[in-house]
Amino acid sequence: MKIKFTEYQNVEGEKGNGDVWKAYTMYGSKIEDGTEWKSGNIFDNKFNTDIIKKLRRLEAGDKVDVKHTKNGKFWNVSDIVPLSEEEAVPYEGNPTKKSSGGTRSQGAGAGGTSDKMSKAEWAAKDRATKESIARAVALKVANDNTKVGSTANAIMKNAKEFLPYLLDEEDFAGDAQEDPLDAGV
Repeated sequence: MKIKFTEYQNVEGEKGNGDVWKAYTMYGSKIEDGTEWKSGNIFDNKFNTDIIKKLRRLEAGDKVDVKHTKNGKFWNVSDIVPLSEEEAVPYEGNPTKKSSGGTRSQGAGAGGTSDKMSKAEWAAKDRATKESIARAVALKVANDNTKVGSTANAIMKNAKEFLPYLLDEEDFAGDAQEDPLDAGV
């Protein structure tokens, strides 16, 4: 992980048997996108003496590559390597987060059109999502509560009771507007 180092902090804790452990935590920002970064605990023991020496020599603003090695279910800091000026050049694009943790540039898709939605489209999508949530809650109530029954009309009636809470409206059922839940039946 290539980072711009900010600081390190001492961390201490107590084991179950009463012994005290000491460790260090590194802080900085990722060079690729500037987001904050924090290491896991780097324990002060015979296995990490070289890493801790390198950590103590770092100054705020230093650009380093923090190497990790998997040890069981943990990724431990295994080395701290200073970066050359070429390696420390930050990404110049406009990244957006993806669920996989990667980045991509915003803009036109393969067909040459943008995938951005207008405020009105977002509002319609948000309302549709909330209506779906109301239906799902009503179905759950219908399944859990035999008094409600499982007919479509009973489920829709129950969904209409939850919808005002999701839409932040006072009383949707009493309005003269067309009921959006009727569209899904």
